Amino acid sequence: MTRRERRGGAAARRALGCSSTEAQPSEPRSGERRPCPNPIAGPAFRSLRELRVVFGQGGLPSMDRRSPQEEARIAALCVLHDLLDILDQFGRAIERGERRRLVVSEHGRHLGRVIIDITIKDVDP
Repeated sequence: MTRRERRGGAAARRALGCSSTEAQPSEPRSGERRPCPNPIAGPAFRSLRELRVVFGQGGLPSMDRRSPQEEARIAALCVLHDLLDILDQFGRAIERGERRRLVVSEHGRHLGRVIIDITIKDVDP
C-alpha cells in the first residue's frame, strides 16, 4: 500500500465523519460521533479468518504425538486466533464511534522467539 493510498483511507474516514468530533449535518445532536464502518471487514481480514479455520483443522494432538508440521499449524492457529480477537475488539469499538487506535510494540526479535504487544488505546480528543 502506498502512502497516497493510506492517506486516501484516512480521507474516506473523514468524509464519513469518523475522524472528527465536529457535528455533521446528518447527526441528531451536536458533537455526537457517528459510528464508522468496521475497519476489519475487508477481504484481507476475511482471508485471515478463513486461514484460522484452515489451521484449526486437525485438532490438538498431545505434545508427544505432534509432528513438526502440527506444531507449526498450532502456533499459526494461536497467533491468528489472538490477533483476530484483538482486531475484532478494535473493530467493534470503531463501529460504536469510539476513538481508538492500535499500538503495536515489538519487544524483541531474537532467533527462535518474537514477542509482540498489540494494545487498543483511547485517542486523545
